[in-house]
Amino acid sequence: MLLTVLFVVLTVLGVCGNSAVLAAFSQSRRPSPADLVVIGMSASHLLSSVFKNTPYVLASLDSLALSDGACKALLYTVNALRSCSLAFTVLLSALQLARVEPRGSPRLRRLTAALSRLLSGPRGGAVAAAARLVGATCAVCALTSAPLLAFDVRSRGDWRAGGFLHISGCVVTPSDGAAAFVEASNVLDVAALATLLAANALVLGFVLRHRRLVARNRGWAGGAGNAAALNAAKVIGCLMVMAFVCWGINVCMRFTVVQRLSAEWTSTQADVRAFFTSVYYSLSPFIIIFGRSSIRGKVARAVRRCPCICPHRTRVLRLAVVDGGTGNRVWPGVAAR
Repeated sequence: MLLTVLFVVLTVLGVCGNSAVLAAFSQSRRPSPADLVVIGMSASHLLSSVFKNTPYVLASLDSLALSDGACKALLYTVNALRSCSLAFTVLLSALQLARVEPRGSPRLRRLTAALSRLLSGPRGGAVAAAARLVGATCAVCALTSAPLLAFDVRSRGDWRAGGFLHISGCVVTPSDGAAAFVEASNVLDVAALATLLAANALVLGFVLRHRRLVARNRGWAGGAGNAAALNAAKVIGCLMVMAFVCWGINVCMRFTVVQRLSAEWTSTQADVRAFFTSVYYSLSPFIIIFGRSSIRGKVARAVRRCPCICPHRTRVLRLAVVDGGTGNRVWPGVAAR
């Protein structure tokens, strides 16, 4: 029951946090490449919070009954969104690394130059290249999850039954093809985690070593620039640690599922894996929001514009009338000064 309550809380946090990030970045008329990647990542986290956590809560309460076809669609959707989340996280780290201007390291300089050329394509500039890269990432993640549609996916009456890729009572029947798919996914996940850790470590080390250069490039001056550079390093570090811990536990659990298929183990493993990935989906938008003052301002403006949050603004505008003599707007109920 405690785990069910935690999943409900994570679902609410994930939906609200990622919706706030999407609302904030949607206000940008000229989004940067990093903004497009954050939008894609937040969208995948929002959908994951809905399609993964909600069925899990309903299944734990014995209120979910899915057919075999619905189970196959659910497993495919959740796995594709999971791949998109990890891919966008790695892509965001690569974008941060591309903005680094290394000194004294020819290899790192060549790497950042190659990343910059990749993001600033010959047609349409960096933003169009990033948009194409985001679309290609979604397409690749959808294709890599396609083998799930060919496996034998069943809905078990006992939602704690054993099997591969256990989600909300839907399991993939153990077979050689399913085991190979899980192992291949694990290899890709390990490569993505290694890339994520290396890119963030390089960016974090550069920010800490060259705080004045980072502040000058970003337009920060004086002590405020030094503090802003340190704040950027803290945000990068928090995202790196949380992503590495959550995804590291998830990957370790996926490695062991191929070896051990007892009902108790897969039940416990499914609970832990689902919980830690949901923690990342739900808390990462809040690190983005509270780590940048500009994003906090955009979120605040988006909240103030929402009639569901501030209904009094809508009522005041409707009650405003125009005085025929002076032409000024008069607010009924407000005394003249």
